[in-house]
Amino acid sequence: MRVFIQFSKHILEKGDFFSVPDAQTVMWIKDGKVQQGTNVHSAGDGFYSTLNQLMGVGAENEVFCFSVSRDEPNTAPRESVLVASFNWPYRDAIFRLDTVTFPQSAIAYRHVHAGAGIRYLTKGSLEIQSDHHVEHFSVGQAWFEDANSPVKATASGTEVSQFIRALILPIEYEGKSTIKFLNSEDFEKPKLQTNLRFLDQRISL
Repeated sequence: MRVFIQFSKHILEKGDFFSVPDAQTVMWIKDGKVQQGTNVHSAGDGFYSTLNQLMGVGAENEVFCFSVSRDEPNTAPRESVLVASFNWPYRDAIFRLDTVTFPQSAIAYRHVHAGAGIRYLTKGSLEIQSDHHVEHFSVGQAWFEDANSPVKATASGTEVSQFIRALILPIEYEGKSTIKFLNSEDFEKPKLQTNLRFLDQRISL
């Protein structure tokens, strides 16, 4: 079946409300503080949406929202950054939210991941080399990678680089790493990038 994933950014003033999309949704707080029900989330927190409304608590709050559904978004919201679609063969999945951080000049050698997802660069810069082209990303840019698509990532040589990532994964990857390096000469090379996983949420599509 065809599945759609959408990434949007939202700015909430203190006391403002945000209606969560009618889809499976994970969120990351870039700046400020928000409240969902009785739970308060601060900058750097990632969580799965359990209620349909979010309220700004800080003076200015920036929320990143990743939503996945079998239904194509009717109209992309004004805050939408990226919408992508991909084929997904299973009814059940893991919705993962994490960050990947690269020290200066670190390389994620040619590899694939078992699931599809969207990345958004929050620090530094990255060169992403696929089998067909090379792209350069700077802070504020987002991109989509399908499952099992070979890429090599090279980080900035002058500063730390980091992206926030939302992935749709097969159930068997719950709590497990998804990266698979493809070239034998890279197996023993240092892997300097680090991963911070916020959640692995079981969902049905």
